[in-house]
Amino acid sequence: MHQKNHVRFKQLSFNALGSLVVILSGTLSGCQLVKPEPTPHVNIGANFSQPSQYGLDIKKWQTDGWKIALPSDHLPKGEWWQIFQDEQLNKLVTQLNQENASIAQYEAQYRQATALLSEAKAGTRPTVTGNTSATRSKSGEASATTSYGLGVNASWEPDFWGKVHQNILVNQNKAQASEAELNSIRLSMQAQLATTYLQWVVQGFQLQSQQESLNNLKKSLQLTQNQYKAGIVASTTVDQAQSQYQSAQASYTDMQLSQVKLQHAIATLIGQPQDQFQLTMPKTLPSLPQIPVELPSSILERRPDVAVAERNMAAANAQVGVAKLAIFPDFSLGGSLGYKSSKLSDLFNAPNFIWSVGPTLAATLFDGGLRHAQTKQALAAYDASAASYKQTVLSAIQEVEDNIASQALLSKEVNEQKQGLQAATRAENTTMNQYKAGMVGYLNVLTAQNTRLSAQNSVWSLMSKQYQTTVSLISSMGGSFE
Repeated sequence: MHQKNHVRFKQLSFNALGSLVVILSGTLSGCQLVKPEPTPHVNIGANFSQPSQYGLDIKKWQTDGWKIALPSDHLPKGEWWQIFQDEQLNKLVTQLNQENASIAQYEAQYRQATALLSEAKAGTRPTVTGNTSATRSKSGEASATTSYGLGVNASWEPDFWGKVHQNILVNQNKAQASEAELNSIRLSMQAQLATTYLQWVVQGFQLQSQQESLNNLKKSLQLTQNQYKAGIVASTTVDQAQSQYQSAQASYTDMQLSQVKLQHAIATLIGQPQDQFQLTMPKTLPSLPQIPVELPSSILERRPDVAVAERNMAAANAQVGVAKLAIFPDFSLGGSLGYKSSKLSDLFNAPNFIWSVGPTLAATLFDGGLRHAQTKQALAAYDASAASYKQTVLSAIQEVEDNIASQALLSKEVNEQKQGLQAATRAENTTMNQYKAGMVGYLNVLTAQNTRLSAQNSVWSLMSKQYQTTVSLISSMGGSFE
């Protein structure tokens, strides 16, 4: 009879504890003691500027007014590098996504952030521990005694004030910010790889042009040498031709060095040793895409750095709540049950059963203004993150606008420079024919050659900038144009 009453009393006690937990949980679900700080609005136009504004023949665009910028980094960014239609570049990006050390570093940091979020969520659940003991003790003249124990302890901190919930919000936003940082570094590394590879390709074609120029300059040098032997020209003419040829040869060597360094940079980006990495020069230049007729500003919201700034701001906002809730006491429920006996054989007998249950309330009565200062610090940190978010969005808009303008104007500049190169080539050929006919001196030939070489290098330099600007525009938009 005694054992039955004992079991019944135990059941009543834990039923009461369970009822208290249910009541507290229901109370907490509708309790919000702190309100989030207002999110700043950043107005951006419905569309970006278009190439037609920079003199290109494209139809005029219309704007739909202004809208509130909302991060949308979850939107697909597309395999934008395929727009250049270069199979070797496509393979390199695949390798980069798998092997790049910077991406791996941020991926590990993201896993760390998600683990911290799981750790914060664990605060909503009870903690249960088990213990067992065997203790022998002696006091004074009394005989030594042995005590055996076996039990289970449980504790739970109900989120009565919303402290745990706010802490989860902080870590959730930090995890999302870490994910956005991972996406940001991935996009940045992809853009860096594409830019470096396109520079490498353009440099290769420029080397081919420079080699053709060297062949022509060598013929000019041989011509002057033959004329000198025939007594037609002075030795200074040969020296001038020799100087021109050697100068062009030095430029060629410098271009070779630049291309080698670019290849080394590509190897580093994809996690390969430089001495085991080799690229194949394509037969044609990669395709240079055209800017779409209309670029909606909503594409900008895919930018990972915008998402990072917004998530950091949200985390700072939640941290304000954590600081404000620190003034409320900590409330927890604890309980234990088990057995304790001086004889191991009697350990599990009913009279040896023990239990305890009860709440704990702990509050800071005086802290010298510490919590108030922590709240002010959290509010200031939020204001700083909000300002950073605004600046990130505005800087993103500027980057896109700058790249659109650069792409449009570079296209015009390349066409103009190509026309200049054609004119310089004709002038060089005419001057060389005049020199052979004895109508002009070799100084005129040198001037024409220098003009043509300069124009040729300018064309390749501008074409390289075109590719760089295209990649920069795509990166500043957070992905492909679509």
